[in-house]
Amino acid sequence: MRIGRQIYLTLLLLLLGATSVHAAVDIDRVSSPVIYTNVGEDFVGMYAGYQVVNNSGADIDDLWVGTENFSGTIREDGFVSLGPLASGQTTYAFIYLKATAVTSAETHDVTVYDGVPTALGGVGTQLAAAPAPPGGAGDGSGTQNGLGVQFTLDAGDTIAAGANKVNTTVLGPNPPELGAIMTITTIGATGTIGSADGSIFAGTPAVLADWPADSLQLVSTSIDMTGGNTLSVTDTLFLSGLQSSTSDYTIVFTFVVTGSIATPTAVLPVNYISSGTQIKHTTKITPTSFPPIQPVENSLTLAKSASPSVLTGGGTSTYTVTMSNAGTVPADLRELVDTLASPALGSISYVPGTARLDGVLFPDSQLTVTGQQLSWLGPFTVPAGGSATFTYDVAYSSTPDDLYDNNVIAFIGLEQIDSTIDTADNMPATATVTVESSDPCIPSQFGAGCTIDTDGDGTPDSVEGETTDSDGDGTPDYQESSVTDSDGDG
Repeated sequence: MRIGRQIYLTLLLLLLGATSVHAAVDIDRVSSPVIYTNVGEDFVGMYAGYQVVNNSGADIDDLWVGTENFSGTIREDGFVSLGPLASGQTTYAFIYLKATAVTSAETHDVTVYDGVPTALGGVGTQLAAAPAPPGGAGDGSGTQNGLGVQFTLDAGDTIAAGANKVNTTVLGPNPPELGAIMTITTIGATGTIGSADGSIFAGTPAVLADWPADSLQLVSTSIDMTGGNTLSVTDTLFLSGLQSSTSDYTIVFTFVVTGSIATPTAVLPVNYISSGTQIKHTTKITPTSFPPIQPVENSLTLAKSASPSVLTGGGTSTYTVTMSNAGTVPADLRELVDTLASPALGSISYVPGTARLDGVLFPDSQLTVTGQQLSWLGPFTVPAGGSATFTYDVAYSSTPDDLYDNNVIAFIGLEQIDSTIDTADNMPATATVTVESSDPCIPSQFGAGCTIDTDGDGTPDSVEGETTDSDGDGTPDYQESSVTDSDGDG
C-alpha cells in the first residue's frame, strides 16, 4: 500500500539530487516564449506546453503539474492531472495562460506533485523538478527555483494577417462526454511567413477569457504542414525557423473532458505567425465563426453491492463496485474512494491482496489507506455503452450487531462521479452489511422452522430476516414448529 510512500519518494529525490542534477522530474517548454494577444478582439488566452520527463529514479503514482508564483499580469495558477508516470517515461502538460497587457520578462514556476496539490485542497507531496538542458524537445530556457523550474514570458499584441486563415474546424464528439476524449481539428493556411521573432508559428485552440480550461484538459497536439514547409510534429505548440512560402496545415488538439460545462462554449482556434517584421494572428475569426461546444454530458454512474450482505458473528464480505458508462465513447476515472463504516467496537478493514478489476488482480500499490478511507488510483477505463467491475473483500471482526453502510465515489480530475448522472449532487453508491451475533431462531421454541430456507441460498430464513408466512397467520414460517403443507405431501 502507499502509506508513507510519498514521504519516501521525496526523501529519495532529495538524496539523488545531491549527486545529480538530473535526479528529478525534468521540465522543458514546448510552447511560445511570448503570450500573443489582441485585446481589442478579446484574444487574451494562449496555451503553454511543458515536456515532463520522470528522471527521479522512482515511479510517480498520481502526477500533477502546475504553474505558480506569477510575477506580473500574466496569470493562471493552474494544475493538470496526468496520472501515473513510471521512472524514465515522458508526458506533456498544457496549461491555459492569460494576459491582458503588453509586458516583458515576467516569470512563473512550473511545479510537480505526487497527489492532489495542497492548493487544490489535497495532500499531495511536491517533488523536485529540474530544468531540462538545451537541445531537447523544447527551448531549454528553464532555470532552477527551489523545487520548481522558472520560465520567463513576454506578452505581445498582434494584428490580423489576411492570408493567415483557419478554413475548417471539426469538433467531436459534440456534446462532449465527461471522462472521455474530445478533439478540435483545424485546417487552414499560413500565408507567407516572415522573419519576425525567427519565422515562427504558434498555435492555440482557444483565446477567450472564459475558455473552460479546468473542464477541457488539453493532453496532446499534432501539427502537419505541406507546401512551403513539410513537417509532422506532436506535442508542441511552437515552430520556428520556417520557410517563407505559404503552408497548408492541419492541427489536432486532443482534450480529456474533466469537468462540467453548463452552457455552449465558443470555439476560437487562433494561430500566430511571423508576417514581415510583425507577428500577426488568424484573420476573420469570431466567437460565431464555428459551431460551439455544447454542454458536457455525464453518462457515468456507480452502483455498489455486498455479498454476503448478512454476517453472523462477523466474517468477510465481498464488495462489488460497478462503473457504468451509457455514453458513446470510453471514459476514464482517475480514482475510486471508498469509505468503510466506523464500528463502535472491533474493526472493519480491507483484506490486502483482494482487489480485482474485471476479475484481474489490482495491485495494492495503487491503494492509499487513511483511517477508514480507501483510495485506489486508476485509471479505470469504462467502455462505451458498457461497464467495469471492481471487487474487494472487507473483514468484520468483533463488531457489534448493526447495519454498516459503505460508500464509494469516483473522480475524473476533481469532478465527483457517484450513483447519479448529476455531478452537482453528492450521492455516493452505497452497500449495507448487517452483522448479527447468532441465528435468532431457537430450535427448542420453533422446532423445524429454524432450518427453513425459502430462497434456497443455503442461509436459513431466520438469519436473513425472511418473513415468508405460508399459512397467513401473521407469524413467519421459521417461528412456527410446523409449516403449512400446501400440496399435502407431508
